[in-house]
Amino acid sequence: MKVFHFWSQTCPPCKRLKPMFADLKEDYPAVTWVSIDIHNDPEKVREKYGITQVPSLVGVCSDGTIHKHTGADAIGYFRMMKKLT
Repeated sequence: MKVFHFWSQTCPPCKRLKPMFADLKEDYPAVTWVSIDIHNDPEKVREKYGITQVPSLVGVCSDGTIHKHTGADAIGYFRMMKKLT
């Protein structure tokens, strides 16, 4: 499974939730984590997954199923990851 973490240096919730995202990466070491600054996304991954707000996580399962969570609700990120694994 691959999880894309979309963020921005100018986003206050991104800065506030940064430690929480670090915890998620530690809690789910089998996941391939890809961190993408939306202002430096030459491959336009943000557009591919329709990301219009940050912070956002997009989980892509091996069967192609996609799960997303966006915003400052930290519990939602944990719920999403629990659902994916």
